[in-house]
Parts: sequence; structure tokens; C-alpha cells
Amino acid sequence: PFPAPRTQLPAHPVDPDGTRRVVEVEPVIESTTGRIHPEDVRVAIQAVTPLVQQCFEDAAQRNRGPQTVRLRFTVEPRGEDGQMSGGELLESTIPDPMVQACVLDSLLDARFPAPPGGGKATVVYPFQFRAPGDAGR
Repeated sequence: PFPAPRTQLPAHPVDPDGTRRVVEVEPVIESTTGRIHPEDVRVAIQAVTPLVQQCFEDAAQRNRGPQTVRLRFTVEPRGEDGQMSGGELLESTIPDPMVQACVLDSLLDARFPAPPGGGKATVVYPFQFRAPGDAGR
């Protein structure tokens, strides 16, 4: 029922210096009038991960330990591609509104595939920022 993903991503980004990094997570397709494949969402997010990483790094000294910012947004057709609209913050372990806005604004640069046949898809995406080995803390 879903189109094939456009690109395969590495399972885990390598971080040789051991600093905290934005880690890949599985997107949740919450509701849809169009179709979008979770892998296509991950590929689009992967392209803007350096921007999100910078948002987290700017706040890293004030917000130690693993952090999560969970967003909900809609992907809708914009010409040949899809684009984020209606982004909102659902949850954040970082109380800084500038960091929250930075993460949300980073998604404006993401280029999603347009949902085939038109329509919109609502996605929930939790950005996680942690050091290697922080999982589960």
C-alpha cells in the first residue's frame, strides 16, 4: 500500500568523539488523508538533522543528560514535493522556548515526498539528543 522508500539510512550514526547527538527514531504516522511512508519521513528528517543538532548543542550546557523534543506536523503537497505545515510542540524535556522553536523551524527546510494522490499526512516525531550509551536513562 505504501510506495517504496527512496533512500536507505544507516542504522545508527557513528559518533567517534562520544558527544551527545540527535539519534534516529521511528516516526509515527498519526492520521492521513494521503499516504506517506515512515521511511520517507526519516529520510527527510535525516537531511535536516544537522540543523536540529545545532539547536540541541546551543542548549547542551544548560540542559545536561538525554533530552527529547516531540513534535507533531502535517506533510502536504507543495508542487512535486511535500512540505511541513502546522508544526506544534507536543512535549519537551528542554524548557527553553528558543530551543523548541529552533527544532520546529529546522523542519521547514525538510523536503518530504508529496503524499501520492494528494492529501495530507500528520506525523509525530520525537527528536532525541543523547550521548552514546545514554539509552534507557
